[in-house]
Amino acid sequence: MTEPHPATSPPSSPPTCKEALWSMIFGFIAIVLGSLGGIPAIILGHVGLSKVAKSRGALFGKGYAITGLILGYTFTLLSIIGLFVYFVVVPMLEEELRQKQDSAQHSVLEGTMASVVGKCELTLAISLKNETPFSCADVEDALPPSEEWEVELTSLGDENNDGSDDGCTITVRDLDTGLTLTETWSFQ
Repeated sequence: MTEPHPATSPPSSPPTCKEALWSMIFGFIAIVLGSLGGIPAIILGHVGLSKVAKSRGALFGKGYAITGLILGYTFTLLSIIGLFVYFVVVPMLEEELRQKQDSAQHSVLEGTMASVVGKCELTLAISLKNETPFSCADVEDALPPSEEWEVELTSLGDENNDGSDDGCTITVRDLDTGLTLTETWSFQ
């Protein structure tokens, strides 16, 4: 007769190191929450690796700890870079954009001023040709209406008493920004 073999149980795997497992869990949380999950993943990953190494095979979880460390460091670094971009780079770019917009608006304002000065000179030429007095009001009447700009012309007076304005103070104002440019134009 053959003797019955004693029942052997399959070899059991060593218990899992809880810190290593939690390191991996927090590492995956770090994908969504950045350093809020990354910092615990890093701390628990180092603790878990140390415990697994000191156990000499009695604990399982080296791969979990390494996964938690990789994810923790990666997404903590990415969240720090993201915060730097948000609080430093974005405001710098916004300020640069605002300055360029202001410069562009000022250039358009100067172009509008040049157009009004041209209208003054044209109106003066017409009044000289027709031998009629020059008036800033005639220039203002000749300007097309605008929803973007307000143009105000003020007479410099008639010092030589010839019935013509000696020139105009021209004020051009951007109605959106309130940016104002003033120039004096005279033909005397």
